[in-house]
Amino acid sequence: MLDALVSANGITWLSICVKAMVYATTLWVVAGLFLAGLATLMFLTEDIFKADANSYTQFFMIKLVLFAAVLGLAARNKLQLTPALRQRAPGAAARMGRALRIEAAFLFAVLLVTAALSTVSAPNRASGTATTDRAHPPVVHLHIITREGRA
Repeated sequence: MLDALVSANGITWLSICVKAMVYATTLWVVAGLFLAGLATLMFLTEDIFKADANSYTQFFMIKLVLFAAVLGLAARNKLQLTPALRQRAPGAAARMGRALRIEAAFLFAVLLVTAALSTVSAPNRASGTATTDRAHPPVVHLHIITREGRA
């Protein structure tokens, strides 16, 4: 009965199923990352599609679009260019190199937008505008407890 699970070239149906599950799981995780970013933006701002959106919303949307572009390029690399490299197709290495440089440029753009986003104040959900509170900066409290239970 186990012989029926092995094809002519030695690949088992089990290994094919495992690979399919890995691809499907990866697809859902990647889509989940994008949707989590969109949900975060929707939670932090009331209306992400307003024409007069604040700078925080605009930077966040730019970051999401760039991230989606990186995901699309990575999917193309995985599904088209990597198999072409494995088959030693002519020009595949040059295409992969060019694709990786473009992907790196998009990732650098994501980092630049993230840096700009971190300098913009957090959105105020009630008014839809960005606010800063210079009088009360954020404070981090660090409590160190010894083995004896004392601070």
